[in-house]
This record gives sequence, C-alpha cells and structure tokens, in this order.
Amino acid sequence: MESAAKRRKLTSSAGVEKAADEGRDSEAFVVSGAHPYGVKPWGNFFFDGGKREDAERDRTEGLGLFAMLEDDLILDVFVYLDSATTVANLGMASKMMWVFTSEEEIWKELCLNEFEGDWRFEANWRRTYVKRRAPQFEFPNDPEDIPFFPKPFYSDILFHSWQCATIDLSKFTGTDNVPRRSNLSFEDFVKEYGIPNKPVIITDLVPKWPAFKEWTREGLIEKYGDIEFQIGRASQKLKDYMAYVTAPPREDTPLYLFDNDFGEKAPEMLKEYEPPVYFQEDYFKLIKGGDRPSFRWILVGPPRSGSTFHKDPNYTSAWNGLIYGAKKWILYPPDVVPPGCFPSEDGFNVTTSISVTEWFVNFYKETKKKDAFKPYECVQKPGELLFIPHAWWHQALNFEESVAVTQNVVDRQNLVNVADFLKKKKKQDLWNKFSTELEASDPDLWQWLQKELEVKEKAAKAAAGPTRSN
Repeated sequence: MESAAKRRKLTSSAGVEKAADEGRDSEAFVVSGAHPYGVKPWGNFFFDGGKREDAERDRTEGLGLFAMLEDDLILDVFVYLDSATTVANLGMASKMMWVFTSEEEIWKELCLNEFEGDWRFEANWRRTYVKRRAPQFEFPNDPEDIPFFPKPFYSDILFHSWQCATIDLSKFTGTDNVPRRSNLSFEDFVKEYGIPNKPVIITDLVPKWPAFKEWTREGLIEKYGDIEFQIGRASQKLKDYMAYVTAPPREDTPLYLFDNDFGEKAPEMLKEYEPPVYFQEDYFKLIKGGDRPSFRWILVGPPRSGSTFHKDPNYTSAWNGLIYGAKKWILYPPDVVPPGCFPSEDGFNVTTSISVTEWFVNFYKETKKKDAFKPYECVQKPGELLFIPHAWWHQALNFEESVAVTQNVVDRQNLVNVADFLKKKKKQDLWNKFSTELEASDPDLWQWLQKELEVKEKAAKAAAGPTRSN
C-alpha cells in the first residue's frame, strides 16, 4: 500500500545537503501566517541566511538516527506505530521529535485503530485519543498553547501538510462555467445534456424535497443522531460525527461520512428526497437483491473533505443534490486527464494527491495557464443539483460543512457504454446478471443494445487499423 506521506510528497526533504546543492522552487509554499511550531519549507532556508552545518547539526541532534531518513519516511514509520505510548515517548525526546509526533494523521490512525468510531473529538487528534483513553484526565493548557521553538525547523513535508490544512479555500473559487438551468423538460435535458454527455446544474428540484428543509444540522441530529454511519473505515453515531464536523478539525484529510447503506440504516431518509425525473430510468434497478452495485450515498463532511479525481464506476452517470453547504467541483471530459493524475489503462483507478485540498494547492494553478485545457468548474450552492456525465473525471472539495445525496444511474444515454465496459471486464458476474435481467424485462431494448454494441465494436476495430498477419 502506498503511504500517505509518499503520495503527499512534492520534493525530497532528505537532509540539508541535498536541499543546499539543488535549491528549491518555493512557489507552491507561499502562504500567509506561520506554522505553530515554526516549521518552514526548505526554500526559506536560503532566504533566512542559514548555514548548512548548523542545520545539519540541529537535525542530527533533534532526530538522532532518524535524521538519515527523508521526512516522509519518518512519518511513515510513526503512522504505522500501533502504540500511543511509543509515539508519546518519541515526542518527548526532542523538540523536532515533538513536531513530527504532533502530526494529526499519526494520532488519527491511533484513535481509529484502537477505538474505531467510539470517540468524541477534542480540539485535535492527540487530545481526542487521550480523552478517550483517560476521560478523567484534564489538560493543563489551552489547546493552542505549544512549546516554544526559538529556531526554525525546515521540512517541505510537514509544512505542506499544515498548509493544506489551513489555507483559505476561497482562493480556489475561480471560474464558474457549468450552465445553470431551471424548468428544464425531460426531453430538453436529454437533448442538451444527456446525449451530448455534458454537465449541468439544475436549480429548481432540490428545494422541493422535504430534506431541503428538514436536514439541517440540528434536524439530522434530532432524527438520526443515534444511527451509525460509515466514516472511512469506521462507523460512528451521527451526533458524534457532527461534533467532529463542527469543531472543525484542522487537517488536510478530514474524515468524510460517505455511506451507501444509509437507506437501509435510516429508511425514512429515502422518503425525504426523490431522484429527479431525468434519472428515474435506471436499468441497474433490474439487478435484484444485494447483487446491484452500490448506487446511492449520503455525504456529510467538514471544510476540506471531499473526493479526489475519479470516474464513476461501470460508466454510470451521476447526480449530486446539495442540501446545505458549498462544494467546489472540477470536471474534465473522458479523454482529458486532469493535471496531477495518473490513471490506469481503463481510467477507473488513479494515483493522485492524498487529499483534494492538496490537489488544489499543487495543481489548480495549472488549469489557469494560457495553453491549458479549461475544465468545467463551479461552486455548487444549497438547493442545486449537479449532473455528472458518464466517464467524466471529477472531484469535489467542500468549502463549508456540507450535506448532500448522490446516486449513480444507467439510462438509455449511457447504456451502450455501460454494457460494453461490463462485457470486457475479466469478471463477468455483473454482466451475466444484468444482461439476463435486461433481456427478460425488455426484449426490444435488448435487441437494440446488441446492434449498438456491434456498431461500437466495428468502429473500434476500424479506428485501430488492420491487424498484421504473419
């Protein structure tokens, strides 16, 4: 498994000599304010008039044998430690060790590994762990009280993590070029957006849902607060998760409530919103029982939560209805890979930034270059519903505490692509079940689909050119 630190890595921070010899482009690190522990990016080392021998001595004295490792590897080691006592003891060894062991990701992992979702957030993850372990313990200082660091400590990795956790998200408001429509008929939607496979925001549907009025923070806690929902790899009562959301946490990868079983856990929720008329047709409904792929989710998260670039599974299209909050979306058409993304051959697995905020910090400026492909982007407002076309790259960053529902669909417009994708998968279980149900329920549609698949296959062969024979 690739570590979070390695995926976060921008430049090597392995000691002073390499930094001094190579220099650094510090543009990505320009922010206002200062790290609470005095951490600075390596580029500042030269502006501060630092001496290599002084920095080498400070690093060796502060980190001991760990000084020979790159900073991302040090974090990897600490994140994988399963003993809070060990982490705490390391932090007491020196001021530099205190800085490393104060990383939120380390204590979050300890908390989730030991307590899963059974915790209440307390200012930061170190305090959350201690309070869960020893509820009677009283912290002597205010959460903002920190040790005094008379010398700056240079680390690209640690500074970048803090930068992503604190940067003003309004810097990324940017362009808003997704069309907004209301009073759109089904026929016009299909003609203008479904068949062309282009995104659109519908403004007059979500406000009609009961959920738009009832799913306030207080309303959700009152009605569903004792129900456990999925947050990452753990589950937690909604009222406890909402306490975490409203803290809010200061981290670049906040926990995100992303639950595809919410309708089974809280059936009343399904009565409080309705899939829009444009998406009532959904052929995956034919797959009975638990064999149908996950298709609906409730999404709740604090600022900085969200999803990194991906394509929705099985060539499905999707819609996302925002109850409250604000979401920043970036969308690229299927054949344009977003900057900073490295997809698999089929595009459905991708290596990218560890957090969506990190992508904006590192790569959003790339979209503004004169010769860059201009993506669709928007800030989704409460009551707006975004249509996400099939096979489009997309990511969403919550600018504010946000609550939304989303569903994936298979309709007439993407059926051919969905069927073609499923037929070519190594595992044929889903295709076998889907094709059997589709043929039985609508023989005419099945015959049409077979003809369309043949046309698509012939077109693909023609585009590939003649095969070479021996």
